[in-house]
Amino acid sequence: MRSVTNLFLLNIAFTDIVKAIVFVPFNYIPNLLYNYWPFGSFMCSLVGYIQVVAVLGGTITMVAMSFDRFVAILHPLRPKLTFKGVGLISLLVWIIAFTIPLPTALFSQLYVPPANDSHYCSLGYCMETMDISVKQIYSLFIMFVQYFIPLMVLAYTYGRIGYVIWIKTIPGEALQRRDERIAYSKRKMIKMMIVVVVLYAVCWLPCHLLTIIGDANDAIYNWNDIKYVFNSAFLLAASHSCCNPIVYVWMNKRFMNGFKKIFMACLCCIKSGFKSRRGLIGQTSYSMSVRRHPY
Repeated sequence: MRSVTNLFLLNIAFTDIVKAIVFVPFNYIPNLLYNYWPFGSFMCSLVGYIQVVAVLGGTITMVAMSFDRFVAILHPLRPKLTFKGVGLISLLVWIIAFTIPLPTALFSQLYVPPANDSHYCSLGYCMETMDISVKQIYSLFIMFVQYFIPLMVLAYTYGRIGYVIWIKTIPGEALQRRDERIAYSKRKMIKMMIVVVVLYAVCWLPCHLLTIIGDANDAIYNWNDIKYVFNSAFLLAASHSCCNPIVYVWMNKRFMNGFKKIFMACLCCIKSGFKSRRGLIGQTSYSMSVRRHPY
C-alpha cells in the first residue's frame, strides 16, 4: 500500500480526521445547543484557524495528487515522483495551508453585541471582527483559494487524463494484455479520484454560497431559522470527511483488501485477548480453590 498516490491519500485522510474532530463539536454545540460560544477566546481563534487549515490542506493535496497523475499518465517517460518528493510536496502543502488563513487566527475573537441589540448575549459569539469590506474580500479570497481555483485545476487535469485514457492511446504504451491491464487499473484510479472531487464540489458548494450571500447581505442573519440553514450546510460540508473512506473501499480493491486484513487482525487480537482473559480467570479461580482446600 506504500505508493505515491496512497501517501497523498494518507495526507487527505489526516485532514479528514482533523475536520471531523474540529467541525462537529465546535460548530454544533455553540450554534444549536447554547446559541453562544462557550469555549473561551483562545479556542475561538484556534478552532476557526484549524478548520480553514484542514480544508486547505486536503484541497491542495488533491490538486498536488492530480498533477502527479497528470504527469505520470500524459508524460510516462518522465521520472516518477519519489517518496522524498511526496514528503517535500506535503511539507509545502502544509506551509501554504498554515500561512493563508492567518488572518482568521488574528481576527477571530469573542464579540459581545450591544445591550440594545436583538442578538445580545453577555457571553458573546465567536466571529471575525474585521471591517465589513475587508471581511468580504478575505472571504472571497479564501473561497477562491479553497474551492473555485482547485476545482478548475482538478477539472482540467482529470479532464485531460480522462481524454487520454478513454479516447486516445497513452504515449509509449502498446495495446497488449499487460498494457491493457495497466490502463484498466489507471481508469479505476481516475474514476475514484473524479468521484472524490465531485463529492467535494457538491458537499462544499452550499456552505460557500451561503457565506457569499451572508457577506453581501447580512440581513439574512436576522431570519429566525437561518441557523438551521447554515448548520445544514456545514453538516453537508463535514459529511465529506466520511465520504472519502467509503469511496476508497468501494472503488479500490487494494484498499478493500487492506481494510479486510486490518479488521481480521483486530478480530484475532480481540479473540486472543478474550481467551487469555478467560484462561487467567480460570487459573485464578483454581488457585483460590486450592488455597481454600489445601487437602
